[in-house]
Amino acid sequence: MGHVVDDDAIIRLIKELVETPSPSGNTGEVIGFVEDWFENRNVKTQRTHKGALLATIEGMDQEQHRFLTA
Repeated sequence: MGHVVDDDAIIRLIKELVETPSPSGNTGEVIGFVEDWFENRNVKTQRTHKGALLATIEGMDQEQHRFLTA
């Protein structure tokens, strides 16, 4: 059984993200938004000493890692 994609939820999320102020050097508000979004879905997060957010999504193979930055 595959995942069901909720197009409307994706559009709402993207809309909230792009409407959240996040000028270079002042991204605390949008990072907080993303952090809350992940934590509400039981995804472990942590902030780096420079204020970036790391989210860990567990997979089937803990030996294979992927990193996404944006």
